Amino acid sequence: MPVIYETTAEIDADGKFRINLEDFSFEKGTQFSVRLIPQFAFDSQMFKRNMQNFIDECAKNNPYKNMTKDEILAELRHQREKLYE
Repeated sequence: MPVIYETTAEIDADGKFRINLEDFSFEKGTQFSVRLIPQFAFDSQMFKRNMQNFIDECAKNNPYKNMTKDEILAELRHQREKLYE
């Protein structure tokens, strides 16, 4: 299942489509499938607040929050092995 990133985009004064990616660290050459959904009454502050609330809620319900990176990788490996038993 692909990871879904959600961000904003706009048409600048020159008429060029600009997507806001400053919060993401993608490697050069990364390809994307893009779905454009116009939002005429878009409030960027509300979007950021909603996304932060979503992130906070995910962090609160994160079963891996007290695990080290190695423990998380071991758990994910174990889950993958169980899928193929």
